[in-house]
Amino acid sequence: MKVEDKIQIQKFFLMLLNTFFLILGISIFGSAAWILFDRSSFVVVISSEANVQVVASGLALIGLVAIGVTLLGCIAAHLDNRCLLSCYMGFSVVIILGQVFITFVLLLRSTKIVDFFTNKVDEAIDEYGGNNTKSIWMLLDTVQQSAKCCGMRDPSDWQRNWFAVALNESHIYPCSCSQDSTCQFLPSIQNSTHLFMNGTNIFIKGCKDTLAWWLKENYIVILAMDLGLFLMQIVLSVCIFRNIVQKSRQKLRNLDDSLEVQPGTVGSAYHQYQDYF
Repeated sequence: MKVEDKIQIQKFFLMLLNTFFLILGISIFGSAAWILFDRSSFVVVISSEANVQVVASGLALIGLVAIGVTLLGCIAAHLDNRCLLSCYMGFSVVIILGQVFITFVLLLRSTKIVDFFTNKVDEAIDEYGGNNTKSIWMLLDTVQQSAKCCGMRDPSDWQRNWFAVALNESHIYPCSCSQDSTCQFLPSIQNSTHLFMNGTNIFIKGCKDTLAWWLKENYIVILAMDLGLFLMQIVLSVCIFRNIVQKSRQKLRNLDDSLEVQPGTVGSAYHQYQDYF
C-alpha cells in the first residue's frame, strides 16, 4: 500500500475518534452549564454553592481542554503538519496522565465521598416531607425506587424522620420504600404531598452500599474507556507522523533523482522543496 493511502486511512480513523471526543468535550461543558443553572440537579441540591461552582468550573475547564485538543488533532491531521501532531500527542499524554491521577485520587477518597453523600442523605431523610425540601425528597424517591433500597444504611434510618417522630409510629416509611406496585397512603395525609405509608413490605437493604459500588464501578469504567480511546488516538497520531516523515523523505529522494537526471533544474527543484516544507 502506498504511503499516501496509509496516511488517508489513518487520518480517517483519527478524525473519527476526534469527532467522538469533540462531542464528549461539548457534553462535559454542557454538564457544567447544567450544574450552574439547573437548581434542582442532584449536585446542586446536596452541595453548597461554593462546591457547586468549583465542580462546574472544573468540568467547564475539562470540556474546553478536550475541545481544544480535539480541534488541534483535526487541524494537524488535515494539514499533515508534524509540529502540530507532536503538540497534539503531547497534550493527549498530559490528558491521560491527568485522568489517571484524578481517578486515583477519587478512588483513594471514595470513602470520604461516600461519607459526604451519607451525611447529606441523612439530613434529607430527617427533613423528608417538608415543602421546603421537595426537590430533595423527590431525588430520594427516585434513588430508592431505582436501586430498590430504603434508607442510607437500612430502613431504620427513616425512624428519625420528623413525621415518623410526630406520629410516634415504628413502621412509617415513604412510598418509595414499598415493594408493592401500589402504596397505601396514611389516611391522615392521603390528600397531601407527604407520600408516607405504614407497613413492613419494604426494601430491606440500605442505599449506601449501592452508592459506593456505583461510584467505584463508574470510576473504573470511565477510566478504562478514556484510556483506551486516548491510546488509540496516540497510536494513530504516531503512525500518521511516521508516514508523513516517510513521505517527506520519499519526496526528497525524488528531488535528488530529478537533480541527477536533469542538472539544469536545480532552481525549480529547490523551490519545490521550499514549497513542500
